[in-house]
Amino acid sequence: MGGGKISIILFISALIIFWVAFNFLTGLFAGIFSAAIWNNKEKLPKSKGKRAMASFLCLLIIFIFGSMFNADSTEPKQERELTKVQKEEVVVVFDVEALYGKNIDEIRTILGEPSEGKWTNPTTLQIELGTKEWNNTFEKDKYQLFVTYDVGNKKVIDFFIGTNDASGATKDIKKLEQILNIQNSTNFIIEPVKVIGDPSEYTGIKVIPK
Repeated sequence: MGGGKISIILFISALIIFWVAFNFLTGLFAGIFSAAIWNNKEKLPKSKGKRAMASFLCLLIIFIFGSMFNADSTEPKQERELTKVQKEEVVVVFDVEALYGKNIDEIRTILGEPSEGKWTNPTTLQIELGTKEWNNTFEKDKYQLFVTYDVGNKKVIDFFIGTNDASGATKDIKKLEQILNIQNSTNFIIEPVKVIGDPSEYTGIKVIPK
């Protein structure tokens, strides 16, 4: 049962108890007032039990109202705390926004040596055979950033980052955008790369400079 339904039930219960208590207290105070006027000593001792009952009902009303407000406030508070934790978990791994306009040599200076080692650049023979594009891979915090660049002018053609999920697929491409710090960027075209055979999931996102 949701917090809203519980609150309604508690509110109705509180109203019923309040109504009963109100009528009880009205009769009680009327009796005490009459006893004080007429100095009826036989009725005064009986009022003690009624006073105790009235005190109990008042405390019960306070408890129910307190529980009602607590039920209303607990769930939203938990949701806010969960949202806060989720937001804190996503941090920028590769600041691609800051790499906008930089060539592959400048990117290597910022991100460090690529994973390809001696194959960081194509060989002279490969270039002579017509290689026009090349890739560099940068690794950090269990993520891999692939950078495709033009061999001739060294300008970046596109970036690609894949999910670090063990399955190799994800539905949360917004997280990948946050990891690259491009979620609000106007400098890139973002193309989600779908899983073959399952268009509802993605292997990662391709980021193309405009």
